[in-house]
Amino acid sequence: MPHKVTREPSGMYVKFWGKCAIPELFKVMEEAGTDPHFKNMRYLLLDYIDVIEQTVTEAQVEEIAALGFALRFTNPHFLHVSVANDETICSLVKYAKTAVFDPERVAYFSTLEQARSWIQQQQEPARFVRTGFLR
Repeated sequence: MPHKVTREPSGMYVKFWGKCAIPELFKVMEEAGTDPHFKNMRYLLLDYIDVIEQTVTEAQVEEIAALGFALRFTNPHFLHVSVANDETICSLVKYAKTAVFDPERVAYFSTLEQARSWIQQQQEPARFVRTGFLR
């Protein structure tokens, strides 16, 4: 499945087109997790609007969800956001949302504009800042 990864100031945007298959999804998740800025990444935005065929199964979605869960050990605050119109892809994305332990950090939309708006509306979680107060 062809795709293009764009690093943005607060996250990563991935545009897919053509045939959607699991190896490329794993590659994208691994690329996000190994990005040197991942620990501060706010979102991973996956755009499936131009996908014309998909071969991903529910079992494979569970594997991707498990990888996403593992990534949360490094960055528990990142948002996993998908954009899709295809009924099959939408149902798989909905299934993925039920397969994760923190569904409030997972969302899907039918337009890129809706997805980006939702990301902007999410409050950045408070992060502890180390000070010299306690030594």
